[in-house]
Amino acid sequence: MGNQTALERRVANLEKMIEVSRALRSAFDLRSLLQLIIEAIVELAHCERSSIFLIDPETGELRFVALTGPEFDLVRDIVVPLESSIAGTVVLSKEPLVVSDVQSDPRFFPHVDEITGQRTKSLLGVPLEIGGRAIGVLQAVNKSSGETFDEEDVETLLVFSSQAAAAIENTRLIEEQRQRLTEVVLLQEVLLTLSRYIELDQLLEQLLVQLEEFLGYENCAVLMFDKEQSALLVTAYRGFGSAGINDRAVLADEQSASGWVALHGRPIHLTEVGHGTGIVPFLPATRSAVAVPMLSGPATDLVGVICLESSEPNAFTERDVRILSTIATQVAIGIRQAELYQASQRANQIKQEFITTMSHELRTPMTVIMGYCDLLSGQSLGALGDSQLSALKVIRDRSDVLLRLLNDVLDFAKIVSGQLELHPSLVNLSQAVQLAVEQRLAHGQRKNLSISIDVPLDCQYAIADAKRLHQILSHLIENAIKFSPDQRPIAIKAAAYDVDYVRIDVIDQGIGIKPEDREIIFEDFRQVDGSFTREYGGAGIGLSISRHLVELQGGLIWVESEYGKGSTFSFILPRPPSSSG
Repeated sequence: MGNQTALERRVANLEKMIEVSRALRSAFDLRSLLQLIIEAIVELAHCERSSIFLIDPETGELRFVALTGPEFDLVRDIVVPLESSIAGTVVLSKEPLVVSDVQSDPRFFPHVDEITGQRTKSLLGVPLEIGGRAIGVLQAVNKSSGETFDEEDVETLLVFSSQAAAAIENTRLIEEQRQRLTEVVLLQEVLLTLSRYIELDQLLEQLLVQLEEFLGYENCAVLMFDKEQSALLVTAYRGFGSAGINDRAVLADEQSASGWVALHGRPIHLTEVGHGTGIVPFLPATRSAVAVPMLSGPATDLVGVICLESSEPNAFTERDVRILSTIATQVAIGIRQAELYQASQRANQIKQEFITTMSHELRTPMTVIMGYCDLLSGQSLGALGDSQLSALKVIRDRSDVLLRLLNDVLDFAKIVSGQLELHPSLVNLSQAVQLAVEQRLAHGQRKNLSISIDVPLDCQYAIADAKRLHQILSHLIENAIKFSPDQRPIAIKAAAYDVDYVRIDVIDQGIGIKPEDREIIFEDFRQVDGSFTREYGGAGIGLSISRHLVELQGGLIWVESEYGKGSTFSFILPRPPSSSG
C-alpha cells in the first residue's frame, strides 16, 4: 500500500464500490447483505476487521448485527448504550468519528473486546442514514498499516455508507413484507386447521407443525388450563429433546413462564431466562422464552398457554409475541368449539345408547302383550264375547303401531350411529308395492280410501334393500292415508327417471303442505303441527327415516304439494343396468 498513490487508491476504491454496489443490489437476505458490507469495509478502509450496528425499529436500541470473524455469535444482538458509547455518539451526531486511541476514550464500550479476546486500538465510525434519519453505524477497526484512519478513509466510507444504508433499508422492507406474508399465510393455515380438525389432539398437533414450519420455533408446547386444579397440563409439544414433558403439570404461579401467563392473563417475553427472573424453564439449557395466553370470550376465560423456549438468548422478538397472541386467540376459539363438539358427540352417544336400550326393553313386553292378544282372540284360553274381542282387536292394533314405532326408533339410532347394514339386491317393484299396500289396506278401508297401483313393465325392477324398500313404502302409504279425508283415492305409480333410476310416486288428495313447511317434514322428529294438541298423531320419524334410507341407497326423496289439494311424495332408486337405456 505504501507504493500506491492517492489517485490509484481512489480508483481502486471506486472500482471496489462499483463491484460491491452490484452485489448489494442483488442481496435480498439481510444476513448475507451485512456480511457483504463488513467484508467491503475491510477492503475499502484497509483495516483488520469491521462491524455494523443497527437501531432496532421496535425497541430503539443500538445492537451489534454484524462483525468480521467467527466471534460474532458471541456478541450477536449485544445492546450498545447510545449516550455513552462511540457508536452511539456517531448515531446521535450523524457525523463520522475517528478515534486514534480507543482504550483511552471514556466512550469506549469494552464489553465486546472482553468477550471476543480482540483488542481495539483505533476505529472509524460513519453513520448509516436514510432521508436524514440515522439507522445505524459502520465501523472500521484497527488500520492494517498501524496508522490512523485519515480523511481519505472517512470520505470513502461516507460514500459507501449511503449505498449500504439504502441496501439495508430495502432489504429490511423486503424481509418485513416476507414476514407479513408469512404471518398472513400462517394465520390462514391455522384457521383452516381449526375448521378441518374437530378432535383436540389432532388440532393441537397440526398447530405445532405449522408453527415449526412457518416460524422455525425450536421448542413449542401447548398447555391446557385445568380450572379444578388451577394448573396447566402439557397437552402437546414439539422439540424439547427427550425431556418427556407430556402431561407435566404447571401451577399458575410466577415460577414458570406458562404459570406466570396463567396467573396474570397476559404474554411474557424473556430475553434472558434465569437472570434475576426467578422463572424455571422446561429445559435447563433454555436462555430465552415466550408464553402467550389462549383466551376465549371474556378475558378471564383462560383456555391454555402456548409456550416457546430457545437455547439462544434474545431468540424471540416482539413480532413473535404479536403473531403468537393473534394465533392463540383463534386457537382458543377453535379449542372451545372442539370441546363443545366432543361434549355434543358424547351426549349424542349417551342418547343413542339410551334410545337403543329402552327400545329393546320395551319391545320385549310389547311382543308378549301381542302374543297374549292373539291367544285371547283365538279363544284358546276361553270363550269371549263380541265386546271383549273388539277390545282385544283395538289393543292388538295399537300394540302393532307401537311396535313399529319402537322398530323405527331402533333403526333411527342405527342410522345416526352409522351401524345400519344394507343388503341391496334386485327387487321386483310391483311385488314390493303390492305387499306394502296389502298390509295397509285395512287402515285405508276404515276411511273408505281406494289405493291404485301402476308399475309399468319397463319399471319392474330396482336395486335396493328389500326390507328397507318395504319400510319406505309403508311410511309413505301410512302418511297418505293419515292425511287424506275419507273417500279420497290414493295412487302409487312408477316411471323411468333419467337413464339410471326409477321413480316411485305416492299421490294423495289430502290436506297438502304449505311451501315453507316442505323441508320441515323430512327433519328428524319434526311435524308441521308440532303442538301437543295436534290433530294428526305420529312421532315425526317416518319421513325422516324414509329420507335416510333412500339416500343411503343412492337415491333422493322429495315432495310436491299444493296446500289444501294434496301431495305427491316421490323417491328414486337405481335401476339395474339391463333395464336402463
